Amino acid sequence: MKQQREVITICDICERPYKSSRISPFICDDCLKKLNNFANNSSLYCNECMSEINKNEPYHIDDSGFIYCDACFSYSGSSSILPHRRKKFPLFYGDKSTMNFYGVELEADGGGKSNPKASKLLKLINNEQELIYIKSDNSLSKGIEVVTHPATLQFHQNEMPWEEITNSLKNMHYKSYKTSTCGLHIHINRTAFGNTEIERLPNLLRFVCVFERFWPELLQFSGRTSEEADKWASRYGIYNSPSQLLSKIQEDNTRNRCVNLRKQTTVEVRLFHGTLNPQFILAAIELVDYIRSISVSTTFSNILNLSWPVLLNGLTDSYPNLLACLKIAGMYKNDPVDTRIDI
Repeated sequence: MKQQREVITICDICERPYKSSRISPFICDDCLKKLNNFANNSSLYCNECMSEINKNEPYHIDDSGFIYCDACFSYSGSSSILPHRRKKFPLFYGDKSTMNFYGVELEADGGGKSNPKASKLLKLINNEQELIYIKSDNSLSKGIEVVTHPATLQFHQNEMPWEEITNSLKNMHYKSYKTSTCGLHIHINRTAFGNTEIERLPNLLRFVCVFERFWPELLQFSGRTSEEADKWASRYGIYNSPSQLLSKIQEDNTRNRCVNLRKQTTVEVRLFHGTLNPQFILAAIELVDYIRSISVSTTFSNILNLSWPVLLNGLTDSYPNLLACLKIAGMYKNDPVDTRIDI
């Protein structure tokens, strides 16, 4: 039997690099051992701090089935701000038949890591149904991360109260664009690229290829500087060969990529600068949806032969916010723009 080549990847649990020949899950041997021990009821481990829980100590199980030690549960249970690694069980909004769902992480800084402010925002936005939750983020100095549950593009456009969310953050003295710390991250479910790994792989490579091929234009649109992108959303640097791009992705050991493929169930686009402009937030979601539609409907070589104007020719009225922001920035006809977009 041919031996599989080991590559460096990042553990989804402890987030440390490790060598693996497994395609998935992205879990290091130490964490896998802990999980197996838990499955065999020989040990319990906290989902937040990963410390072992003594059988005589109290522990807690949340609505998603995750186990927490008493200290971590007491903190997160009494706070409207969840710890950074804590995830809520996803609630899906919109037409389930579309199969494409987008979750947004909006970072806002400067207003404080304030439980009363977070509680006020949650009460306002989640009045009728839970649309968002709030997490801490160590990359922010005095801020929070607003996370939406996954929703279709149409739900984001028509029903997600983005104007209320952003206005509330502004009124609480948060900033997003005028900071060096904030990003706007868009997650899309991996199944939007195919039902199996074999189906998904070429589509994902083409998805990354679009970002690499049009890096100058997309970076300009994103609102980030080159320095910010290098730190938080760097490119892979290869796009003219599918096999070379695949090798680069497999050997990569960072998740701070423009397109982060290290998540088990989603693909994360990290390119965009944070913003409290609801139209730009929607434009970013629309752009990711548009690039996804290209990646599943054309070939790698066709993407390489596209120009920026031709790439945009396929935009329709289904992407009103993207069209508006491109025109405001002077980028719809590939016009030169010397300054960053005011978002």
